[in-house]
Amino acid sequence: MTKHTIDIFHAARVQFLDRIYAHVQTIETAKKALIAEENMPAALDVIAGVAHKISGVAGTLGYLETGDLAAMAEEKTRAELAAGVTGSGAACWARIEPQVEAMLNALEALLDAQEQSAAS
Repeated sequence: MTKHTIDIFHAARVQFLDRIYAHVQTIETAKKALIAEENMPAALDVIAGVAHKISGVAGTLGYLETGDLAAMAEEKTRAELAAGVTGSGAACWARIEPQVEAMLNALEALLDAQEQSAAS
C-alpha cells in the first residue's frame, strides 16, 4: 500500500468511528419506538438498516468481528420483520435484543480502544 492509500484508509476508519455515536442514538430511538409500539415495522426497519450499514463498513475497514455481529443483528431484525411483527413491542425487542446488544457492545469496544489509543 502507498502512503496515500494508508492515509485514506485511516481517514475512513476515523470517520466510521466518529459516526458510531449517531448510529447508537438512531438504534436507541428506534428501540424506544418499538417498545412503545409506535410503527413497529418502521422501527425494526431502522434498526436493520443501521446494522446493515455497520456490517458493510466495519468489515471493509477491518473490524471483522463488529461487522459479523452487525450482520447477525440485521439478519435477526429482518427475520422479525418477515415474520410479521407479532406480539408486543417489548416482546419483539426481546427477540432481537441479544444480537443488537452484541453489536452495540462491539461498537462500544471500538470506541474504548480508540480513546485508549488517543490517550497514549
